[in-house]
Amino acid sequence: MAQKNSRTKIVGAIVMGNVIEYYDFAIFGYLAAIIGANFFPSDDPAAATLASFGAFAAGALMRPIGAIAFGHLGDSLSRRSVLLLSILTMAVPTGLFALLPTYQQAGLAAPVALVLLRLIQGLSVGGEFSGSIVFANESGPSRFKGLMTAIATSGGLIGILLGGFVCYVVTAALDPADMQAWGWRIPFALSILISATGLYFRHGLDDTYEPPQHETAIPLLRLWRHHRAALLGAFGAIVGGTVFFYTLAVYSVGWTTAHAGLSNSDSLQIGTLVLAIGIVVFIGVGALADRVGAMRILRIGLILAILAAYPLYLAMSGGGYGMVLAGETLLFCILALILLPCYVLMVDIFPPDVRSTGLAISVNVAEGIVGGSMPVLLHFTVTRTGFILTPAVAIMLAAAISLAVIAFSPAWRRLRHPAAG
Repeated sequence: MAQKNSRTKIVGAIVMGNVIEYYDFAIFGYLAAIIGANFFPSDDPAAATLASFGAFAAGALMRPIGAIAFGHLGDSLSRRSVLLLSILTMAVPTGLFALLPTYQQAGLAAPVALVLLRLIQGLSVGGEFSGSIVFANESGPSRFKGLMTAIATSGGLIGILLGGFVCYVVTAALDPADMQAWGWRIPFALSILISATGLYFRHGLDDTYEPPQHETAIPLLRLWRHHRAALLGAFGAIVGGTVFFYTLAVYSVGWTTAHAGLSNSDSLQIGTLVLAIGIVVFIGVGALADRVGAMRILRIGLILAILAAYPLYLAMSGGGYGMVLAGETLLFCILALILLPCYVLMVDIFPPDVRSTGLAISVNVAEGIVGGSMPVLLHFTVTRTGFILTPAVAIMLAAAISLAVIAFSPAWRRLRHPAAG
């Protein structure tokens, strides 16, 4: 299909959806204690916060369903329809959060409404990221696939940084009582502006895919009947990067506070700096993948993860602020060498008629089941065993699994990509 989209429109379209998704992820996490107090009142503040995180986690349960639904839409109708519908099903609930009555105002209806909105958002998350990756890969010349994928992926990092910045500004500008009463609504209300920007870029896009005219089987059935090896191969390949990401981006603040001698504020500051550096790193790795081959970079990244994770975590465990900053930065660079080329190559594992479904399911199952459980599993293991280098071992094992998959999986052996080196 001929492509008429301008480069600016494509970049805006693939970035903004992930900005919105991870902006919501960030503000819900930063405001969890306040949300818990307003919607899940309890004599125990920790219990209220836990209930708030439970409501957030409820959305994750919908990710596989969203992956199937949006994947089907992308393969049966158009890639553009996924981009438009996913941003709407993320934006509308996030904006409505700003208008929700609290438990004190509406009783049990308030937390019920909150959970329902989270469930709707979970559907969107199941299609947004994978949909943007597919569109990014199909919308430009093959020689720029790595760069386009990096641009799409960087939207998530931008969203996390933006969410943290907005919450910091609002919290600093208001006294605690006002923040508790109404200030928490401001970050959610601002999401409407971000969403409007995303819709502007996505409206009127030319599509990148035309579905088969005489195909009767639904994409999910075609995927299962004819491309199971590709589905399993994609899942196995992305596990390494998924475990790495959730260990580094989600669990690291608690780990460095408990085991590296840092204050919580120092740990958060380092995490923010590493994310900002990560945007540049991801773009650089994307451009590098287009020059030297995504497969070559993926192999190097997985090998580096196996070799470097343990010594870096060992150094960070007693090294202070500077060592933790250096260690997390190096780890994030290695993570970029894994995630970015893996996304580029996974798109080509699946043929176009099941690509949207295959990528959505493999990514969301990996993130929803494996990645989402990592912080809890790591915390439990470290607490029970006292072995503080458990995160390093988890990264090493997951990287070894993914390295074996790309070496021996039939789907990866069959993969013939121009950038595969």
